[in-house]
Amino acid sequence: RNLRANEGAGAVSRKWIDWDADAVFIDDTGGYGAGWIDALLQLGKAPIGVPFSGVANDPRYYNKRAEMYFELVEWIQRGGQLPPRDAPGSSELMAALTTTTFTYKGDRFLLEPKELVKERLGYSPDFADALGLTFAQPVSPRHRAERRGRHRIEYDPFTGPSWEPPVAASRHQSNYDPFG
Repeated sequence: RNLRANEGAGAVSRKWIDWDADAVFIDDTGGYGAGWIDALLQLGKAPIGVPFSGVANDPRYYNKRAEMYFELVEWIQRGGQLPPRDAPGSSELMAALTTTTFTYKGDRFLLEPKELVKERLGYSPDFADALGLTFAQPVSPRHRAERRGRHRIEYDPFTGPSWEPPVAASRHQSNYDPFG
């Protein structure tokens, strides 16, 4: 909180490297994260801005915030582990996750407004929002060579060791049918 965009981007960039993260999502609700996103782009990173009030991927949810929180809850129910109780911010995270309620808008899930949660808790549920951001989009792991910062190995599947035909059918019988 209360960091200039370049300071925040520097801190995020260091964590990005330390954690070898495959992606970083930035809360871009109302454009507040735009400065951080721009500064990270200048540092050669490619953060993903997420507007909490934006459209959810899943039509069951009214907005992206509801979708992320429900994905988070499903992850916890599947065995996802939260930080230890004595970790910094853990009590605030637990309070936000256990006091935030939801309703329906039409036939879609909608979380109660953040302002109401903040009023009830006496502080902003920023830790819960940050954890929720990790469920903004599916993330595929980067190529191993990219992860280690090494040069990519040029690979051509049509060069190298020659292809050998399989053992003749008369020598090896099998009931395996790859199309069955």
